[in-house]
Amino acid sequence: MWLPCSWRFLFTLGDFVREVPYDPHFYFHGEEQHLAVRAFTHGWEIFHPPFNEVPLFHLYKQPNSTSANLHWRQDLDVQRPIKWTQRRASARQRLSKLIDNQLAPRYSLGNERSLDDFILRSGIDYRQHIVKAPITSLVKVPEPI
Repeated sequence: MWLPCSWRFLFTLGDFVREVPYDPHFYFHGEEQHLAVRAFTHGWEIFHPPFNEVPLFHLYKQPNSTSANLHWRQDLDVQRPIKWTQRRASARQRLSKLIDNQLAPRYSLGNERSLDDFILRSGIDYRQHIVKAPITSLVKVPEPI
């Protein structure tokens, strides 16, 4: 199955961080999207096991706890000079600039495949804000090592 991937569940070669460096202007929202689009257009493949087989998950709150120290908690956010909602809005604008290919080359789309190829393969169209069925016949699953 080919899907956008979390940075916390990404295993790859070290060359990846040189070819698709992390864009420090992203904050929480948009990270997976920008990673998937940039990796794909730079020629990298992303494979994701079925969700029920992934041995990792986010533990946002401890059992029997009424709250957690999450960045979006209002009582914590008031203490910050830049609010998380501002960072989220900035990240969304950054993702739009990426999709429109308006970023500096270091953080832009790659030249190996196009955004249209990404849309066909994934079914995710960030320009139109829609998700449709991907063309699965384009997906080649690598042979086990």
